[in-house]
Amino acid sequence: MRHAFTVDLEDWYHGIPVARETKRTAERRLQIGTERLLALLGRHGVRATFFVLSPAAREHAPLVRRIADAGHDIGSHGLSHDLIYEMSPERFREETRTSLRELADCTGREVRSYRAAYFSITRRSLWALAVLASESIRYDSSIFPVRNWRYGIPDWSRRFRRRRRA
Repeated sequence: MRHAFTVDLEDWYHGIPVARETKRTAERRLQIGTERLLALLGRHGVRATFFVLSPAAREHAPLVRRIADAGHDIGSHGLSHDLIYEMSPERFREETRTSLRELADCTGREVRSYRAAYFSITRRSLWALAVLASESIRYDSSIFPVRNWRYGIPDWSRRFRRRRRA
């Protein structure tokens, strides 16, 4: 049986509503757990997809390059960590393009996978899948097949889906 192992690579303060000054001066902890995880994955010969938030890549570029050089997939986790269903399609496209460019510049590799912050591709934002496809994203991991107050599509298939080509 094959499994997929994924990681959202962001620091502790990225996904919570705190003031910019707090974020600017917050203790950076990302590398601590990530170093341990990389060692563990390496010991067991496991490869993962790391969905990297662009600000985390800017702050920890050598770490992100090391992850990619170890054979792990680098995917985009976006630019702002905002909910997709609260963005316009135009803003989402611009943020996605910026994130893909920054991650490619950091790793020297094209980015072909994506996961929305808070799994926020829901029925309200399924339009985002077309935007991702138009930006050459081949794999998306943004839809959580559960019922939750913030995210999820409860009846979404838990199996891998292929987008039908037009």
